[in-house]
Parts: sequence; C-alpha cells; structure tokens
Amino acid sequence: MTVTRNVPFSPPDISETEIQGVVEALKSGWITTGPRTKEFERRIAEFCGTNKAVCLNSATACEESILRLLGIGEGDEVITSAYTYTASASPIVHVGAKVVLVDVAEDSFEMDYDKLEAAITEKTKAIVPVDLGGVICDYERIYEIVERKKELFHPENEIQEAIGRIAVVADAAHAFGAKKKLGGEWKMCGSIADFTSFSFHAVKNLTTAEGGALTWKEIPGVDDEWIYKQFMLLSLHGQSKDALAKTKLGAWEYDILSPAYKCNMTDVMAAAFLTIDIIIMFLTCFGHQEGLGEYKTTTAFSDGAASLVGVSLIIGLARGINKVLNDGYISDTILYASSKMVAHMNGSFFIIVMMLVFFVLGFIVPSSSGLAVLAMPILAPLADTVHIPRYTVVTAYQFGQYAMLFLAPTGLVMATLQMLDMRYSHWMRFVWPVVVFVLIFGGGLLVTEVLIAG
Repeated sequence: MTVTRNVPFSPPDISETEIQGVVEALKSGWITTGPRTKEFERRIAEFCGTNKAVCLNSATACEESILRLLGIGEGDEVITSAYTYTASASPIVHVGAKVVLVDVAEDSFEMDYDKLEAAITEKTKAIVPVDLGGVICDYERIYEIVERKKELFHPENEIQEAIGRIAVVADAAHAFGAKKKLGGEWKMCGSIADFTSFSFHAVKNLTTAEGGALTWKEIPGVDDEWIYKQFMLLSLHGQSKDALAKTKLGAWEYDILSPAYKCNMTDVMAAAFLTIDIIIMFLTCFGHQEGLGEYKTTTAFSDGAASLVGVSLIIGLARGINKVLNDGYISDTILYASSKMVAHMNGSFFIIVMMLVFFVLGFIVPSSSGLAVLAMPILAPLADTVHIPRYTVVTAYQFGQYAMLFLAPTGLVMATLQMLDMRYSHWMRFVWPVVVFVLIFGGGLLVTEVLIAG
C-alpha cells in the first residue's frame, strides 16, 4: 500500500506576535519606508558587524544596486557560479554587463576556484560568489585570486579605484546569520565580502514575506554615509529625501537627482521582523528546522516564567519553617551543634566548606531567596566561632549559588535548552568546566577575603 505524504517546502513560521507587529505598523499610519525600516537596518548592521546596512524589496534589487554603485555596465564582465538561482545573474544583465558563468568544483557546490581565476580578464569588474545553503564560500581563496589578478584590473570610477581590484559581491540570499572562521577569527556573513546581498523571501530562514538587505565592508577613502546615500537615491527614484526625512519641520522640499529605480522596503515588511529581538530569533532559528520559531520561543519563556509561581511558594514555605525553627528554639540547637563541629576549623577551610554547602543546598532548595531565608540565620553566625566576619559567609553563599545555577534545571535554563533543541545531558557536559572554574575562582577570592579580614 502506497502512503502519500505532503512535505511542505519551508513554510514560514508566522505567529500572533508577527501579525500584531504588522497590525501596529498599519495602525500607526506609517506604512512605507519609515522608522521601522531604519531600525531594521540598524539591527542588521549590528548583527553582521558592519557600520551600515540597507533594506530593499528583494535581494535581486540589492545586487543590482551594488553593481550600479560600482559603475558596472556595458563592456564589463561579472563572474558568478553556474550553480545558482537566476537572481545571481539577472542583475548583471540588467546593468548591461556580460555574465560569465564558472562551473562548480567536483564534489562541491562552490565555484571551481582554478576555473574562476582562469576566467578573469581585463573586462572583469566583479565576482559574485554564491553562499549556497548557508555555507560561506572560500573568500580567503577568492581574495588571493583577485589580488594576483590586480594587474588586469583597470578602474573606471572613484569607487573602483578606491577598492583597487575586482570587487567581491557575495550573493548570500541563503546565508543570513552564517559565520566562518577566517584568519583565526569568526566573521559574520555580511562582513566578509566587499558587498553582500541577503534575501528575506518567504522560504528563507528569516522572512519579511518579500525583501532583502545589503551590507558592505569599509572602503578606504570612501565615506559609509555617502555609500548609504547613494543606495537610498538608487532605491527611490533618485529622490534626495525619503518620506521619513520629509516629515521634519521645513524639510518638505526635495530634488530628483537621477532617473533611478523604486525598490525600497516598507515599514509593514520591516515590522514582521522587528516584533522579536534579533538574537532571540537566531537562537531559535539555529535550533529548529521549521524556521524562526517565534511561537516556540515565547512558549518556552512562558513555561520557564511559570516556575516563578513555584519559587514564590518555596520562599513562603521557607519563611514558615524558619518561624517554627525560631519559635521552638530548634535553630539555637542546630547552631550550637554546628558551632561545636566548626570550632577548631581554620577560617580559610571553613569558608570553602560554606561555599560547597551552599552549592549542594541549592539543589535541595530550588530558590536562592528561599535558601537564604532558611540557611543564613544558622550559617552566618558560625563565622563568629572561627573568628572571621559574617559577610564572608554571604560571599560564600553567592559563589555557591552562581556555580549551582549553571547546573540546576531552572526555568530559564530549560527554556533556553528548548529553544536550542539541546538535551540537558549535553548542557551538563558543556558547563561542568565553567562550574569548576567558578568554584576554584570563588574559593580563591574567599580565602583572600578571610586573610585580609584577619
């Protein structure tokens, strides 16, 4: 018997949070390029590690705008991968340049870099590597190639001259959020190539329904603000001010500086992204295959926050137990017996023991406040027995709790693990060295504190 299954192709993960964000943008009365788009650009630049970013209505528009900024046109050649979507090549055709396709290497989805080097001529003005499936190309190899071929490069405008070689223009439609170690340092996609274009189409890991963004590295002698302004002109009919700028007092007048294009991003598109902080979204994105998973993020945090109700009950119970202990003179009995146990302890040894006691008790009493209510009235006075200040016991409590919090399955820890799709056992293997470090470091500080006080 044949079973038919419907496997959806990258369905967008849209929750009420995104819907509400778009509704708020519609209700604000500002639905074209405005404050939300500008905030989106700021966050993209911050995330990618660049000074500026530009949001447009597609990655295709982004790539074409880059080629036009570079002054590439008729008579020029631009090299790109033969294994890609048409949007990598069509902007080259739009600006009037010649598309030069280079086949992929054997057992690879990247261009054959030897063939890429052989394809460079005196007419080559740019290379468009494709970061397919989020896998960043070998840009170190690409930069080595364009440096070796510098003698063939003849700049035709000021920005080409400032770059001083063939420009590297990454098609990173698939790769927003990807990173790669280059020269021993991790680099975010968007800060590696000279220019980078991203897609936020509905099937991408981050979506604004339609849309795209571009980033660039600093170019010596070329102001980033000037570059940003050129992209604004290209994307909005060559108009010297966008709608947001025209709202300022006395700023209604504008000029048309060139017969440019119309490909700006709207605030309604940007609002879909801005409903949740970029870092939280990418934690979720890397943990789940279904997309950004904003619903799972908010649900996980809600489940974690629900544990706060239990914490409140524990604190109340601890206060009740503490009252019973005091009223029945049980605390005094425990304190007397404990004093006998520690009477002959060295102060430094005592304070290390206190830190470890608080570390262990943290697993028994799942609330730092509840533990303090129960333990401090008994343990802090023990400092008098070994002739050290009581505040050192408070410091021991803090370090014991810090170490315990890495290991204890608290609501916040479990919510984070759910977002990352990580098992608790894997988390334990990761944090044990951190816990050991905290305990050793804390012990050293405590002993120092005791010695200074003595």
